[in-house]
Amino acid sequence: LKEDLLDYISKNFSDSTLCLDSIAQHFGFSSSYISRYFKEQTGETLIKYLDNLRIKRAKQLLRETNLSLQELL
Repeated sequence: LKEDLLDYISKNFSDSTLCLDSIAQHFGFSSSYISRYFKEQTGETLIKYLDNLRIKRAKQLLRETNLSLQELL
């Protein structure tokens, strides 16, 4: 499940509707179970992990493209 979660999040993190509830629903588990499981397996919350992926991608795009911050949002 851990690898499936990480893979799904990495493929879909740019979807602004991706959240704990939608991830839990996709995998057929409750939000509280997914949240607890993810924290136990990775040491960080799922939301923090998702936010960090999005921040890393935004930083990369700011460095490598001419897009403005407003265009990235």
